[in-house]
Formats: sequence, structure tokens, C-alpha cells
Amino acid sequence: MKILFVTQHMELGGICKSLLNLLWILKDKDLSVDLLVLTGDENHIRKMTENLNINNCFVCRNTHIFYRSYRQQNNIYDALKKISWLFKIKVIGREAVVRQIIACERNYESYDVAISYSNGIWTNDCREFMGGSEYLVLDRVQAKRKIAWIHSEPRKLGITKDICLRLYSKFDKIVDVSKGCKKILDEISPEIKSKSVVFYNLCNAENIRKNANLGNPYSDNINKFKIVTVCRIENVSKRIDRAIECAIRLREQVGSNFIWTVVGDGPDRGNLQKLVDANDLKPVFKFVGRKENPYPYVKNADLYVLTSDYEAFPLTVKEALLLGVPAVITPIPPSQELIDNGRNGYIVDFDSKCISEKITYIMGNSDELNRLRKNLENEQESESYESFIELIS
Repeated sequence: MKILFVTQHMELGGICKSLLNLLWILKDKDLSVDLLVLTGDENHIRKMTENLNINNCFVCRNTHIFYRSYRQQNNIYDALKKISWLFKIKVIGREAVVRQIIACERNYESYDVAISYSNGIWTNDCREFMGGSEYLVLDRVQAKRKIAWIHSEPRKLGITKDICLRLYSKFDKIVDVSKGCKKILDEISPEIKSKSVVFYNLCNAENIRKNANLGNPYSDNINKFKIVTVCRIENVSKRIDRAIECAIRLREQVGSNFIWTVVGDGPDRGNLQKLVDANDLKPVFKFVGRKENPYPYVKNADLYVLTSDYEAFPLTVKEALLLGVPAVITPIPPSQELIDNGRNGYIVDFDSKCISEKITYIMGNSDELNRLRKNLENEQESESYESFIELIS
């Protein structure tokens, strides 16, 4: 079987991570896999995927120019192209310009399956559109079956009924990364409900368990209760300010016998650090930045906490469960697909008081923590190579 994956970029993030994990389970199978990326450095992408048996790796030249900033262009010709497209956006909108650029792309032929793995974003109408993978698969790829992947809560992406009918209805299948997201997509457009299916993001459990054993970052806080959160520090969805509110309450309730570590980086880290400093939380609330290997922080923690307002399928929660660490999470759409309430963790309200009370309960009850951990001893991946082949066949 010959498969083409199309994605916007291969920069570190949830979509890139889940794609690499999926490519990992396909690497030793009787498949021919190609990768097409809209923007990025081809040598860097090849290095990222060198052990994944990728047959061909392509980077679209024109979309690469479009999605790079003016200062990132390689020569004056590319810079002038970028400027001309920026002017055109003001007239016809960003989505229309992206479609025109893709229309000039070469044809990619003779695939059994073509997968648009990164979804478009329409949050501020077509003038702020981000994406193009779907259009490239539909317009420039010859394949027997075409599949679109949606990695976030559809309404948060700006997906409307009109977008479903004019774009997603043309695919053979639309993959949602959780039942919660599928439910929302089906509500937006019942007309494509029969094409909408669920496939959970893969974690590569074998790899994360191996990497989790490479040291213990809490050696200076061995006797403290260790809480961890791993995420991009972008406060609109991740709500790290809520985690800070919880830390303030915890300090009031149990003192400073805990350490809450946030692994990751993002645009709101500076402002959130100021909030930590203003509340004298430095001894108990730490930002450690992005880590190539965050798993020792997770495995050696007592509890994983997610305080987000919305998520499609938080891979970091599933990774924590696979590493035997129970989780306390907010009631995001896929919460019940991750947490069996009271067995491997708890789903609590979005309110910081409710979250901190549940953490306090677990902190003060070692038998409860041990029970949750024991229930995670046989935690497994939700999907497999076989379920992927069933999905695309």
C-alpha cells in the first residue's frame, strides 16, 4: 500500500508529535510511505524522520515561501513573491491566496491513500486562515482514498457548516482525535456524520517508557509531593493561570511541602512567571522550559494535573497514564475517554477551588495515591497498527 501524509510543518508540537508516533508504528510494515510538508527545511525534516523508513520527503516550495516571514526568505525573488501575496491577501483573503498557491503546485500521483494530517484554522474568518493541507490533498494528489484529520475542537478551529460542506464533505473520511470532538463536528454538520470517525493520537508507549528512565529531575525535592504539567504555555486554552491559582490555595491548605513543575514554553510564559513572582510562589511553582525529553519529569511525579479550558485529545495526559502517573483534569470534551473517574484519576470542575481540593485529598491520602497507581500498571495504547490499517482501508 502506498500512503502520502501531508502536513503543514514538522515543528515540535502536538500534531508533529502524534504524526511521528504514527509513522513509528508503520516503519517496519509492508507499506510505502511518503511525507509532504507545506513549509520547513527539508534536511531538518529528513533528519527527524531518518529512522522511520520514509520513502520520499517533499517540501512545497511556494507554500514554504508563503508561510515564512519576509526576513526568512532565501533571496530577493522569494521576498518579492512574499510581498505580492501579502498585497493579494488584502483583496481576496488569505484562504483564497493559499488555494491559488496550491493550484500552482505539482501533481502527486498514484497513491492508495492520501492523508491531510494537519487541519486548517478559520478562527478569524478566511483573511486569517492558516493551513492548506486539505486543499493540497484534494486538488493536487491522485489517490484512491482521501482522508482529513482534525486535531482540535472543531468550533475552536472556526469550522462551520459551510466549511464542512464545501471542503470536508469531499473526503472519504474525516478523522477526529476524540469522541468529544466527533460529537461537536457531527453537531456542526450532520450531513457528513457518516464520514466522521475517531482515531486516538498515538503515544509510542515503548519509547516514552525508555526515555522516562533517563534520570530523576526531582532529586532536590525528593520528599515533596510532586505535581507536573506538560504543555505549550499559551494561556487561552491551557489556563496555566488557573494552575497558579491552585498552587496559591495548596500553599494555604498544606504549606510548601509540594513542588509544581510546568514543562514547556510559549508566548505567555513571561506574564505567568510575573504572576508566580507576585504571589511569592517561586519555591513551589517552577517553569523549566521546553525539554526534548520531558518524560522523567512525568514518571517521577506523583500526580499529573491539566487545567485547560479546552483540548481535543491531550496527548500528555495519556503519556502520564502510560507512565503510571494518575491525573486530575478538567472536564474537557475527551475527559471521559482518558479518565475513568476514581480509577486512574479524577475529572473535576474548571474551578481552581475544586482542583486544589482534589489534589489536597490525594496528597493527604497515600493509600488513595497507591490505589490509583496500581490501577495504571497495565495501561495500554488506545490504537495500534491494525486499527490504523482498518481506518484507511
